[in-house]
Amino acid sequence: YYQGQPVAAGKVNYYTCIEPKNPYPDRFRDFLFGNHRTPDWSYWYHYFGYRSRYDDEDSSSSQDAGPSNTQGEATLTPEGKVVIAAEIPQAEFPTSREIRISTEVTDSNNQTLVSSATTTVHPASVYIGVSRVDQLVRAGENVPLRLVAIDTDGNPYANPVSVSATLTRQVNKAVRSQNENGDTVTRNDSTEETLLVSEIGIDPADSAKEGKALAFAPKQNGTHFLTLRGKDADGRDFATVTSFEVYGANDYPWLYEDGMRVKLIAEKKSYKAGDTARVLVLSPIEGTALVTVEREKVLRWFLTPLKADNPVIEIPIGADDAPNAYVSVLIVKGAADSAREFKEPQLRLGYCELTIENERDKLAVSLSASGPENDTFTISTGPQAGKQLPACRPGETITLTGTVTLADGKPAAGAELTLYAEDEGTLAVMGYKTPDPLAFFYDPRVLAIEAGVSFNNFLTENPEYRSFSNKGFFIGGGADLGDLADLYRKNFDPCATWAPVVKAGPDGKFTHTFQEIGRAHV
Repeated sequence: YYQGQPVAAGKVNYYTCIEPKNPYPDRFRDFLFGNHRTPDWSYWYHYFGYRSRYDDEDSSSSQDAGPSNTQGEATLTPEGKVVIAAEIPQAEFPTSREIRISTEVTDSNNQTLVSSATTTVHPASVYIGVSRVDQLVRAGENVPLRLVAIDTDGNPYANPVSVSATLTRQVNKAVRSQNENGDTVTRNDSTEETLLVSEIGIDPADSAKEGKALAFAPKQNGTHFLTLRGKDADGRDFATVTSFEVYGANDYPWLYEDGMRVKLIAEKKSYKAGDTARVLVLSPIEGTALVTVEREKVLRWFLTPLKADNPVIEIPIGADDAPNAYVSVLIVKGAADSAREFKEPQLRLGYCELTIENERDKLAVSLSASGPENDTFTISTGPQAGKQLPACRPGETITLTGTVTLADGKPAAGAELTLYAEDEGTLAVMGYKTPDPLAFFYDPRVLAIEAGVSFNNFLTENPEYRSFSNKGFFIGGGADLGDLADLYRKNFDPCATWAPVVKAGPDGKFTHTFQEIGRAHV
């Protein structure tokens, strides 16, 4: 209780969630730690803000097991304590686990208190990291990688670390059969063959700099996995696995899709205007490829031959492709080129999404403020301690000046701004976050068409179903304090100013004045 007495014999309902989670150390953004056999979208969101909108079996979470949830009941001791045990499930791949425990305590008067806590359980005292592969690898080319070792706090590991590196390749063999309806279906028998095994030592100096160099040149097509395993000083296992695609040989070891579908793999997760996107087409047939770039409509198209030894299509990226675009590849193999007993045309179709950073439409706004007498105050604590900021008293006039510039640094002549100053205390209570209009208006588009009507949003004609809120507010007052009364705040409107349109001049500069109400967020 608030007075300090224990809630003796209180009833406790508890809920535990144990979930595998890869580590994401701030210092090693371009390195992968943990299980990355398939794309770990939590990694991409943590560092870059990218989300997956089309999860399937090939782009799901990289973890080898999903969350483990349990719940139960317990009773507090006379001292108001209880021990809750969360059993961590065993996994073949050693990975860190995030454990969340939520409790709801009910006393004899049916008063409840809810609380939760989160902690991380590490598989060992060391993690091994491998540099991210942002390229499609042609058979015979070197794959330059870097290895680092870190501790559980994300810092370079203080002692030498020995790891075993194993390179494997996934091989799928398509087996045709008939189902109960007589239709021909394809089953993929998947195996994984070992190509390379080597022992590698990582010194602390390597981890503190660019990492230990590791290079190899795979010679066969397919999805390759590099697995790094080792043991810490206490004999506990740690491991990291990453994957990459190799093309350019004559075999086809990838999954065979039923029907027309083929899989497209983009080389990178994000592009910029001026880049060239390279897309790997996992097609079992050769032919002429009709390539379209789409978003709400077909933006452009071209024809290109697709060969088994070079199944990569290159697509120039422009500023108009932001925030995203979809690549469609339709492969046509004519009947004349068919190897079947009864010759007929063959078709394959695949789609993939390209994410493009919108730099062209991003404006930069610099802002400064000054009071009537250029008063300042000095910040005493926090990361900005010692910095001087402009200051003024409630009711005094403050002047804002600013400049708007384009992405190339030139003035944004005639730019329109919406400017408002709000009481900072009000914003803190409501958990306000500064809006990001660029992210809102340029949110990535989905590959779909939606239709709807607005009838449900119309104001009803029946007055009995209409409601009107009280839009007024009360203003507090006070006793006559003589000369001091003029120094006290009288305007309790939390919005100091609201300017829906402030237009910048030819040089991108603008000004705005308003009466200060206290500590305001502009």
